[in-house]
Amino acid sequence: MARPLLGPRTTTLLLGAGAIVVATLVVGALHRAPAPSPHAQALADRESALRGDPLCRGGVACSTSTVRTTALGATFVAVEVRAPAAACGLGRVAFFDARRLVATSAALEPHSHAGVAGLRAGPGGTVVLDYAVAPGPGATCAAVRDAPRAAFTYALQGGTVLVVAGRAPGAPARVVGSGGARVAAG
Repeated sequence: MARPLLGPRTTTLLLGAGAIVVATLVVGALHRAPAPSPHAQALADRESALRGDPLCRGGVACSTSTVRTTALGATFVAVEVRAPAAACGLGRVAFFDARRLVATSAALEPHSHAGVAGLRAGPGGTVVLDYAVAPGPGATCAAVRDAPRAAFTYALQGGTVLVVAGRAPGAPARVVGSGGARVAAG
């Protein structure tokens, strides 16, 4: 007669340990934190963008605009922040990969700290930013409002924001907020 490999006591202990592991996995799967609602996530993105703008700290009433796109299963969010003290009422943009801040308009070409005049969803899940252009050194806000815009298109790929289209204007014109392009009041 053949003897069993494991005794009855060892078999019982192994089955009990296996049952505990399975129960822990099932309970953990059932009690995972729910994904935030799109509204809650939009508020979180907005708050993060506001915290990142130095002109909006300390309770300053800043305005925001948000564009949310989806491509290849990834959510790409751009939040424009406009501070009352910003030159010519222009803004800056924070880019999010769903819930994570991945870049700002200051970190991406054309490296504008506060020159965004507008944003919109582009084709294929991209985001297009329209930058204000100062036609020359010391340009006034009126001249900036009348000048053509420089449009840059951004895409999210693998958690990184890429510039997929756009070109900075030629000298003496510059994107406002980049490379020392300053505007005078008026």
